[in-house]
Amino acid sequence: VPDCIVSDVRMPGKDGLELLSLLKADERLARVPVVLLTAKSMTQDRIDGFKAGADAYLPKPFNPDELLSIIDNAIKRRQQMTGTD
Repeated sequence: VPDCIVSDVRMPGKDGLELLSLLKADERLARVPVVLLTAKSMTQDRIDGFKAGADAYLPKPFNPDELLSIIDNAIKRRQQMTGTD
């Protein structure tokens, strides 16, 4: 099981929200933090991502250090919630 999943919203075949729905429906992956990356940065797009279960929604272009900080925090929060290291 991955510590965190980072996905673009726009992908061929499935979009990031569809992927997120599949991840949340899988018992093994439902609690893995998910960060969505996208060129779509309208407020409603972000709201849709959060309603779908995204832990973070980062518009492009993004700073790689910001992405790493988001991932680190998401992993730490998950570890604190589950009592794992």
